[in-house]
Amino acid sequence: MRDAVNIAEDRHPSSARARERIVYLAVAEGRGHLMRAQLAARLLAPEGIAVDVVTTSDAGVAFAAEFGLPSTVISDSYRLIYDDRQNLARMRTRAMTMSYLLAPTRCLRDLAWLEGYAHDAALIVNDSFHPALLAASLAGTRLADRIVHVHGENTRQAVEDSAG
Repeated sequence: MRDAVNIAEDRHPSSARARERIVYLAVAEGRGHLMRAQLAARLLAPEGIAVDVVTTSDAGVAFAAEFGLPSTVISDSYRLIYDDRQNLARMRTRAMTMSYLLAPTRCLRDLAWLEGYAHDAALIVNDSFHPALLAASLAGTRLADRIVHVHGENTRQAVEDSAG
């Protein structure tokens, strides 16, 4: 990724260059998010790019481990809430999200943790509209210019519908 800058400035990357790193945040409730994370990790590893997966529950860590993918829990303060038919429970998720954003021991703590964890990451992927990464630019963090938001059409529609 940084090679483009080196080439533009007529510098050539060294053969002993540092391994690039991506931090990939995926909620654990929808296993598709973690499946995309493990796919990204497997496809990018041969290119010398490490993908460090961060998720939202111990169950997510266990699921990722089944694919040989180590992962870390950011906190269990935020999650998506589904009903019995696996539809997003919009009102409950909205209430939990507002509580997460407003409680200083939740969102701000997670942002501080992410700033430390991702300090050397070239990119931070937000696969799930995690509110901490959505709020990163509003909070003025150093993460904001490195965040890439990834989502499916259905997830985006569910988030827009539940936003009010």
